[in-house]
Amino acid sequence: MTLLQKFRYLKTWQKIVAAIVVVMILIASGIGYINYNYPTLRRDSESYRVAELQQLLANNYLKTYLPKNFVTSKKLGVETSQALFQWETANKLAHHSIVKVDGTIKVNSDEWYLLSSQRIPATPKDLDQRCYSNGRVFCADKTTEKLWFIVDGEARVVTDARFGSTENPTQEGSFTIQRKEADSWSQPYQVEMPFSLYFYKGEAIHYSQQFEDAKPENPGASAGCINLKDFEKAGWLFSQTKVGDRVIVYRSKP
Repeated sequence: MTLLQKFRYLKTWQKIVAAIVVVMILIASGIGYINYNYPTLRRDSESYRVAELQQLLANNYLKTYLPKNFVTSKKLGVETSQALFQWETANKLAHHSIVKVDGTIKVNSDEWYLLSSQRIPATPKDLDQRCYSNGRVFCADKTTEKLWFIVDGEARVVTDARFGSTENPTQEGSFTIQRKEADSWSQPYQVEMPFSLYFYKGEAIHYSQQFEDAKPENPGASAGCINLKDFEKAGWLFSQTKVGDRVIVYRSKP
């Protein structure tokens, strides 16, 4: 009798326990995470993974860990390993990048995923033209449900955004940041609004725990604000923004 056939004869509670065990095994083995399967990097050999690592460190929106004029290569050098060490320190991670006696370093898949998520995105050419002006601009597209942070015409960050419903739509147009409140509270809706950047009456760009917890296939809607579900990016955007910065809210498609 196969395992599948045996499973069919188990009692309901036994099936539930078996399913929980399988899920725990999958999580422990790393399935469910984006696993890049990066090999150990060696100083004495060439690898295109090293060049990719250097690009990620040089194009990190939090901080440029390698100089802008750094020429990427396939060889792991002291400058690259030191930059990775600084990145791990800034992100409060264990120092896997310390070069071992045999001249190798190991970066786990979670670190590669985090590095990739912090990469400065390519600047799209199809945003609203008002987004490409000088200075800092928040470019909020209701159609794609994305919020872009543009600095002097170049993209710095892009993140998922949630807008108001038909009953409580997010106002469209050109605005400026009126005020900043790191720990704001919505009295009408009795909800926390961390990292609030108010741009029109009571509407603000802010982090939303409800948005982060929502299912991707059913994200819901805000009460008019522009919700962000990435806590780290919301905090970083808050720190980079000044009163008077522009906010463009529009639809790229009707």
